[in-house]
Amino acid sequence: MEQLIEINKSKLTALELQLLAYVAGECAGVLTTEEDVEAKTLREPLDQLVLSGFLERDRDHSGWMNTWRVPKDMWPVLEPHIDMIHSVIDGIAEA
Repeated sequence: MEQLIEINKSKLTALELQLLAYVAGECAGVLTTEEDVEAKTLREPLDQLVLSGFLERDRDHSGWMNTWRVPKDMWPVLEPHIDMIHSVIDGIAEA
């Protein structure tokens, strides 16, 4: 059974947490998928992060709803959990 990590009363899987960290860190808070294959592969965890309030959908420069961003009010919620997030991601990398 997969371990769930609780942040802000939401339970996230390690994959969702890793994706959230990627969007928040590597993508500077904004992920825009340019290929349908990438969007289809990530759609379920991205949608779960939207439902949990950690990400919001937005339109890209062409008007397509294929951009996800960390809402401004979510940054203060994530900040106290940075060490735990990195610990979970490091555990994934070691596995």
